[in-house]
Amino acid sequence: MIRVPATQTRNLTRFCQTRPPLPRPLKRNLAVQVVNRKMAEASLSCSYTDLKQGVDKLLQLPGPHYVVFLADNSPATGVSWCPDCVRCGPAVKRVCADQGASLLEVLVGQREVWKDPQHPLRNDPAIKLGGVPDLMRWGAEGPTAKLGVALEKAGSPAEAVAVVAKFLLDTKC
Repeated sequence: MIRVPATQTRNLTRFCQTRPPLPRPLKRNLAVQVVNRKMAEASLSCSYTDLKQGVDKLLQLPGPHYVVFLADNSPATGVSWCPDCVRCGPAVKRVCADQGASLLEVLVGQREVWKDPQHPLRNDPAIKLGGVPDLMRWGAEGPTAKLGVALEKAGSPAEAVAVVAKFLLDTKC
């Protein structure tokens, strides 16, 4: 309880009567925070050298499980060296979060590392990664479905969202 001197009650009454109502967007901000927290809990990131450990952590999260392969950020610019990854990466993360899918983001390395024909992800018989970005549905035994070049060919973020949403819909069990 707040005690107010009797001499100030008139000012307090006038203040309460003229004060505008509290803004409503507070509830929307809370909803955004909850969505971001859920996305953070269902989204992991690792380097290609730590793929096995990343997948182990991914499989502990609620399914369905997806792995997206993206290029590292350039140390000079702080932005990915791959323009397709810049365009499609956020779409993959957003659609997976919206659909309640768990996502592991695997960074394939800097441009010179990725372009090496002997890159481990290019030569792994289960993965056979040909380009980035790429999205795969992941099960206990490894990749069960692969999106492939369709994600690379998406010409806009909106097109990438549509491609990823269709892939998630087609691969949900």
